[in-house]
Amino acid sequence: MKNRKLSHSRKGSENSLRKFSGLFLCSKKGIEYLTLMIPVLMIVTGFLIYEVMIKVNAQDLTMGEYSAALLNINDQASKDLLSLDFIVEKAARNALYRLAQNNGLPLGTSCGTAKDYKLWNDEKNSKKMCTKSIHENYAEYLNIEINKYLPEDKKTNFEFYITDDSIHGVALENWNYPLFLPEKKVSATFMGITVFDEKVGSPKFGEYTIKPSFKVDFPNELNNLEKLRTNIEKMAIFCSDREYKTTESLENCTEQFPLEFGKVSVQKSRSNNIFYFDVNSDMSSLNEEIKINFKFAIQIPWTKSEDEK
Repeated sequence: MKNRKLSHSRKGSENSLRKFSGLFLCSKKGIEYLTLMIPVLMIVTGFLIYEVMIKVNAQDLTMGEYSAALLNINDQASKDLLSLDFIVEKAARNALYRLAQNNGLPLGTSCGTAKDYKLWNDEKNSKKMCTKSIHENYAEYLNIEINKYLPEDKKTNFEFYITDDSIHGVALENWNYPLFLPEKKVSATFMGITVFDEKVGSPKFGEYTIKPSFKVDFPNELNNLEKLRTNIEKMAIFCSDREYKTTESLENCTEQFPLEFGKVSVQKSRSNNIFYFDVNSDMSSLNEEIKINFKFAIQIPWTKSEDEK
């Protein structure tokens, strides 16, 4: 009795399977469904093979590949440092011209004008200078000019040490180079059809860091321009707010302070208590001619002495 039931059950299952198969093989909807499923299964299988191939390739690494990646980055960093030297040579000239165009003043600074001369001291407080050191002003322009030519991921400011013949610089921030292993070629086929055939980048495994620095030959007169600025400041402080018999006496006070140093020449003129300075400097070398000129003024308030009133 049990065997008959079992036999009956098996026959029922077989009949159900035949009906189910018939549904797909004989009906239009079943055939369409199978037609859609076959490419889906092929794509899913292809992705699985692709993932397996990536994992296999990612593990197929050698110490030589790590060393080669490091050497390649080191070579790139050396080229970037060499490029930096050329960039600084060009930027150093441009920064000089920008310093002169702004009459020796820092970027964005203005203390007023007298005629068409920019004032170097404050209109309300003649003993207060509007220009900081020439070296600091120049460094500001030099950083701007250097960063004009650097790629976006290399832009940084530098600290400078400037001599009469050269400029030394050290970056305030490091340059970072991500380390990647060489690309791997991944290919996968399914039923004789190439599913994937492309290169896949290996994951980042480290970072190479350098502190950029440079030293370039650059004859200049910046130290002598700073001597000029210092004496102008001394002149404004010492000669201001004093009593003089005449404006000629005021001018005599200013004559105590030398204005010409090295290859920096200055022409001075006066209108009442305002002194005008035209500066020229020849910074030419054997390889290149560099000449700059700019002008500025200072005002020196004074009062007439009591015995002349």
